[in-house]
Amino acid sequence: MHTNADNTMRKEMLTLVRDDLAKLGIRVDAAPLEFNTLTAHMRSDLDYDAVLLGQGSAVPAEPGMGQNTWRSSGLLHYWHIRQEKPATPEEARMDALMDRIVYSTDEPARKTAWRELMGIVNDQCWIVWLPTQIIRLPVRSKFGNVAPSPMPHRILWNVDRIFVKSGGH
Repeated sequence: MHTNADNTMRKEMLTLVRDDLAKLGIRVDAAPLEFNTLTAHMRSDLDYDAVLLGQGSAVPAEPGMGQNTWRSSGLLHYWHIRQEKPATPEEARMDALMDRIVYSTDEPARKTAWRELMGIVNDQCWIVWLPTQIIRLPVRSKFGNVAPSPMPHRILWNVDRIFVKSGGH
């Protein structure tokens, strides 16, 4: 299992994963790599079995901006690499859900599509989510249109539509 060698936190996480899997009788060779080498393996020569990376910077707060990860044709779509069309019915459904997320202005419909998309990812186990810290974000009452995110690694769903109320202090 690879991770980027220049990220101390990820190397520590890799050690924890290795040690936890060892308790189940699964041997993991932890192999941190220089980031460019790691991404070359992931995108070019496919020389890897598993990779520990974070979605924090790869998937923006707006789910529609994460098409590179969630669409079957996306560059960061690592479970079925280099495909011209969806490899499974689940991936085809995810593509349709991304269409709904990207093209709809109906926020409840977009959130429902996002939840279904994440359900597919979780059911298929293409990505194994590791526990992260709980983040709390206090927001003063002078801000309007604040909506919490249904995405586990984001704080706000609609950060682009938050505003300062008139006369707010």
